[in-house]
Amino acid sequence: MTHRFQSTLRNSSRGYAAVSLLLLLAAGIALLSLSKTELRGRHDAIDTAAAQEPLYLPEARYVKLVTLGFDGFISDILWFNTVNYFGKQYLGNKDYRWLYSMCNLVTELDPNALHVFEFCGSLLSWVAKHPEKSNAILTKAIKEHPLNWRFYYLRGFNYWYFMEDLERAKEDIARASRVKGAPTFLASLASRLVAVTENPDTAVNFLKDLIDNTKDETVQKALGEKLKLAYVSRDAERIQALTRK
Repeated sequence: MTHRFQSTLRNSSRGYAAVSLLLLLAAGIALLSLSKTELRGRHDAIDTAAAQEPLYLPEARYVKLVTLGFDGFISDILWFNTVNYFGKQYLGNKDYRWLYSMCNLVTELDPNALHVFEFCGSLLSWVAKHPEKSNAILTKAIKEHPLNWRFYYLRGFNYWYFMEDLERAKEDIARASRVKGAPTFLASLASRLVAVTENPDTAVNFLKDLIDNTKDETVQKALGEKLKLAYVSRDAERIQALTRK
């Protein structure tokens, strides 16, 4: 009886130790992703935007060494911090310098989080104005989910609309069209990219598609602002076209 009790106690102790370590890690990562201003307290809120960045973001390979297999749990905590960080910057200083690193870490820990790939792939290009970093995230998404046509489509749009790389854009959109379940319009879009580029409705239609296909209110709000600007730009182009006639 004593031996059995001691064995149970040892197993319980190991379990408690594992859980304790996991919780400490979660708390540590959450703390590390806080801003310098938050750590100093409210009385230092007048610090510059540079002080709003996370203190440190560990590489995924180091985080995985101590997650004890609970990568998804840690990823959820980091994802919450990522959305919180984006929201604060969107409403405040619009300093998105850490957005890619945070997105990269979350998707390394949980490569099955499709909503994270789409959130990061969309906002890094449209809001943070870093289409090359958006494509890095989308390339990872394609590697993990080669049968998801939207990631080819999003990356192809980045190549075409933001980076003006027509050949890569055609290649990605053509690949998207061959994935089972892809919408039929993609089949002809690759060959019509040059003509579509001249269409003022292009950005409007793409943004509407992004908004319609996300449930994340943060994404909807941020892209909604871009959609308003796209409408203004489209209407201005139409007015100019009429005056030239």
